[in-house]
Amino acid sequence: MLRHRKPPLWEAFLLQIFLGKLKLKENALWGGISFVKLRHRLSGILTRWGYKVKGVKMNRREFNKCAVISGLSLLSHNALALGAKNSAELEKPNILWLYIEDMNPFLSCYGTRLIETPYMDKLASTGVLFERAFVTTPVCSPCRSTIITGAMATTTGAHNHNSSYREAPIHLPEGIKTIPILFKEKGYFTFNAGKTHYNFVHNLGEMYSKTDDKYAPWRARPEGQPFFGQIQLAGGKYVFQKKAFNNRKVRIDPQEAAKTLPPYYPKDDIILKHWAMHYDCVKLTDEHIGKIMAELEKDGLMDNTFVFCFSDH
Repeated sequence: MLRHRKPPLWEAFLLQIFLGKLKLKENALWGGISFVKLRHRLSGILTRWGYKVKGVKMNRREFNKCAVISGLSLLSHNALALGAKNSAELEKPNILWLYIEDMNPFLSCYGTRLIETPYMDKLASTGVLFERAFVTTPVCSPCRSTIITGAMATTTGAHNHNSSYREAPIHLPEGIKTIPILFKEKGYFTFNAGKTHYNFVHNLGEMYSKTDDKYAPWRARPEGQPFFGQIQLAGGKYVFQKKAFNNRKVRIDPQEAAKTLPPYYPKDDIILKHWAMHYDCVKLTDEHIGKIMAELEKDGLMDNTFVFCFSDH
């Protein structure tokens, strides 16, 4: 599976995900590679690409419990090819994306001291924390188009923001399918709670089985069916959700926030106000994530659900 090329990050992580569900012994072969060798290759890939893997020297049980917090796409249009292999030996895991809008990594696990983010910190401390992770385009629709297809926006023609109009629609190139479609083809229940903003022609009814409920949309699925789902979180755009934002419990003082302001920003009152408000947005997002994780735990899904937490840009 791992070829002599720079492997995409999704490939390494899907190996990690599905290894966790394979009923293999330490010396068993999977795809012609022993578990031990495969685990070492995975760790080497992540290290070589500059990502910090917490607890690389861990036993199989610990290794298989990894979750991830990052700011990039972790799956591609080839994702389920790996899941299809040895399908008789796999118990299909649930996949949940906590998909955050427009948010800086103002998290305790990234060194922030102005606020505490216990729920995202827990994802990081019990899984994998990326310290150098970047999206391919720093604007919404091209980035989201890249993440949902696993293909660069320049490959699909979706790189110009909001450019797929009725008069000039952008269609995905032949052979490229979105990740939800691939999961549905493998028997998954799919959902997206919140925005999509894909910059190409798409049919939400074909992609998703369920598209509402901000905290536990997986409950709409038939009992026992695995799910792939996305829950959209406001992130930096919490400032536009007046009720939630105006009732926020944490309010960072702009003068405190000024201590972390990059030198290329002027220390203007308006700048400082909005810089402080972004910290408040991060805190609200963390609280939302805490509620989602509580619902997962309540439903007994923690052991078979892989949670990916990242921002679109």
